[in-house]
Amino acid sequence: MSRRTISDIAEEISSDWTPRYPGNEYIKPMMYLGSIDDNYYHESARSIVLGFLSNAAGWRGDTARRVKAELRSILKLPKWEHAQAIDFDFQIGEE
Repeated sequence: MSRRTISDIAEEISSDWTPRYPGNEYIKPMMYLGSIDDNYYHESARSIVLGFLSNAAGWRGDTARRVKAELRSILKLPKWEHAQAIDFDFQIGEE
């Protein structure tokens, strides 16, 4: 199975998560990204995805867990770094 584009993932986030603040400002740029190697103007896809994950703790449920795991996989972060650097769901029992 091939990886989905970041824009495809952003569409799923947008359809599943409402309201979506404070992560909302990252979803629009994600809509224009194909891969983690792309840029949205001067911002790297990596920093946009990391920013989204850092601000998406309020998005919960099965879809959220699956999509966040997919984004972490695209970033190729080790599991310990997910919790420490970008995903604070572990503090509320979501991880």
